[in-house]
Amino acid sequence: TGSDLAKENGSYALRLTEMLKKQLKPSLVAMDPVLPTLPVDVSQNFADLDPIEFAKQLTLMEHHLLKKIKYVELHRKAWTHNAAPNVVALIERFNKMGFWVASEIVREPDIKRRILI
Repeated sequence: TGSDLAKENGSYALRLTEMLKKQLKPSLVAMDPVLPTLPVDVSQNFADLDPIEFAKQLTLMEHHLLKKIKYVELHRKAWTHNAAPNVVALIERFNKMGFWVASEIVREPDIKRRILI
């Protein structure tokens, strides 16, 4: 039945998680939170942002969405049947981020700075 399959997959997921924890370095499994570099000027242009800081903050935001996804949301393309709200949220975030990056690139009037973006 479906519930038996879910239990079996859950058990598999737990075993896989434990196996990965044993094989990976402890620092890769549980990392300390990364605090932002302050102060942050909200009027900054995208090209003026520190790329490392931007990557850190983007990673934290993505991680927040990724950790909400349940394994059953990935089974049999559940997101196509409105049965995977966390996967849908991640897809929407990905699409918005891609649109934002593309918008920032074309909004830069200076071609040399645009290339750097």
